Amino acid sequence: MKRYLLMSSHVLLAGALVLAFAGCPRPNPQETPAKVFVLLTAGSQDASKMRKAAVPVEDIESLTVTVTKVSLVPAGDVEEPEGEGLAAKGGNESHPVLFEGSMDVNILDLTDVSAVLSSSEVKPGTYAQIRLEIENPRLVLASDPETAITDIQLTANGRLFISGEFEIPEGENQLLVLSFGGIHLVETGSGKYVLTPQLRADLEVSDANAVAAGTIAEIDNAAGTMVVTLADGSTVDVTYVGAVVWLPCDTDAATVTEADVAVGVEVAVQGLLDVYGTLTAQ
Repeated sequence: MKRYLLMSSHVLLAGALVLAFAGCPRPNPQETPAKVFVLLTAGSQDASKMRKAAVPVEDIESLTVTVTKVSLVPAGDVEEPEGEGLAAKGGNESHPVLFEGSMDVNILDLTDVSAVLSSSEVKPGTYAQIRLEIENPRLVLASDPETAITDIQLTANGRLFISGEFEIPEGENQLLVLSFGGIHLVETGSGKYVLTPQLRADLEVSDANAVAAGTIAEIDNAAGTMVVTLADGSTVDVTYVGAVVWLPCDTDAATVTEADVAVGVEVAVQGLLDVYGTLTAQ
């Protein structure tokens, strides 16, 4: 199988996950933290649901949102719904933040691949909710690829919640995959739209097909390894032995070699991500 590593100036995202439901104690600060890698995706089954939207997916050139935050709410901290979404006791400041920054994601690019958002140490225990915050939706229609439509209302003010108790075991690495599914995009008239994303989450202990985009912080060309810094400052280890290196302008063939890849270069690497945070370029 050929392996590919794409040198790029933009960020790709994707992910997929599975929740492990349990009734364990709340996070204990004395326990060994778990390492959680957060990914974002829109699986093939979710893409098919998009075809049921008021605006068919075949009419859409791109549908982009900016991801700003992913956080967890410990069991016992979630209050009853008030208005839109769920309120949490004590506010989000006391809850583990897995990602905080500004990451643009074209949802249509995430079919069958996951974008690596971040890696973070998390206190083990039982959590009751995952929160994803998005903003600034932009729609480009296939009939007018030069125009970005920004008059789009996000339901729930762009705060998406996944509720249900799940356990993060002590000292174990996990892949937390957030999956956009059943996206409903409706045109309300006068060029205005309403976007209602639906979200599911999974905790995985197996490899995931993923893309990591960021800046090369360390590299060993002889060993074919590098460390890539993601948008939030966290890192992913990459193995790219035998990978083909492409520039964004390359079409029919790659024009650079592994030796041209250096510290400071922006890259997007697609391959298999394991629970230890190593991405093997494919």
